[in-house]
This record gives sequence, C-alpha cells and structure tokens, in this order.
Amino acid sequence: MEENQNEGGKSKPNSRSNIPAGDMDFGTVANDAVAMWKVENWLTLQYITQAEAQGKIDLYNTIIGNRKNDGGDRPQYTAALKTVNAEIDGSIKYIKSYLQEEHGEEGKAVVQSYYPAFGIVKVGDAFEIPNDASNRKIALGLMLKAIKDNNFEDRKYGLTFWTGLKTRYDDLVQTSRTLDGTISNNVGDKNVLKEELHEVLISIINVITGNFPKTYHEQLRKWGFQKEKY
Repeated sequence: MEENQNEGGKSKPNSRSNIPAGDMDFGTVANDAVAMWKVENWLTLQYITQAEAQGKIDLYNTIIGNRKNDGGDRPQYTAALKTVNAEIDGSIKYIKSYLQEEHGEEGKAVVQSYYPAFGIVKVGDAFEIPNDASNRKIALGLMLKAIKDNNFEDRKYGLTFWTGLKTRYDDLVQTSRTLDGTISNNVGDKNVLKEELHEVLISIINVITGNFPKTYHEQLRKWGFQKEKY
C-alpha cells in the first residue's frame, strides 16, 4: 500500500492504491469488503447502507458477466455476417447472366439499365450491391421484387435462393446490432456502478484507517484489501 506523509511526518495510507482498477478484480474486492461490512456492522456510512452497497455490487458483477458473454458471442456473428456477405457478392453474377440471356441482343447498356431494379448499383468500375448494412437490406428487398417482375423465380439462383440469403442477412444484422447495443449499455451501466462503488470502498478504507491508526494494515487485509498495488 502506498503511503503519503501527513503534517506530523507520519505515514498515512493512500486509499486508492488498495482498490484494483481491473473490472473483475474490482468486483471481487468490492464483494469481499461489503460482505465483511455485514459482519463488522459497527462500521457506518451516512450515505449508503451495507444492503444497498451489496445490491450495487451484485448488479455490477452481473453486468460484468453478461458483458463477457456478449462480447464472446460477437466474433461469431461477425464471421457469419462476413460469410453471407461473400455469398451475396458472389451471386450477383448469376442475376447478371440471366439478364444477359434475356436482353443481351439489345446491347450492354440495355442489360445494365436493369441492374438498379435488382438493387445493383455502380461502385467504381463495377456493378455491385451496396456494402453498408442499411442500403444492402434495401437492395436485397429490391432483388426479390425484381426477380418476380422478371420471371426469374424458378431459376436456380432465383426467388428461393435470394430469399434465403436475405433472411440470413437480415437476421445477422439485427442480432449484431442488438448485441452491440447491449454491450454498449452494459459498459455505461458498469462504469456508473464502478464509480459509485469506488466511492464506497474509499469510504470504508478511510473509516478503518481512522479507527485503527496503528493496525490498519491488518484490518484492511481482513476486509479483503489484500494487495498493496493492483
């Protein structure tokens, strides 16, 4: 534990050095300290009770667990979305070939004039479906309508094929957005709770130090503040 010098030259503890910065370690130390507070009920804080502090810790540790699980799921959806995007991009050529079969004799410009109806737009020197999620969802909807309008439903890469791709894509985009929102909310909630609990732990350390000026080292270890630095 780091110590500062007071006016009399005697050392006093640096409260913050006893509190870990890492989320998991912080949750453990906070839980141990407040659990001991329930046993050592002589300690009183005017702005919060032991039960209220325990409730905050329980919620904090739940959020940490959920955030870990949600964050672990994110790469799976990222990989799946990458796969379905590759399938979409690789399948545009079949629609182009169908249009070439139907309108090739009318010339290249005529064939390309049908592309926008299928959600296919010019990107640089190529004709593609937009890459950003919102526009790609719209483009896939246009693709289904145009397949029907041009009687391509029964083709190998017709309505059934593109409906399956669109369903997979929409589901993955929605799940990914929901997961990102959950992770973001968890981070915000976690930070608020951590700040509140950090204040509680500092208060507990200061009360212990004030009540046990000669033996506070032992008392702090008893309350779960075991490491000098984290």
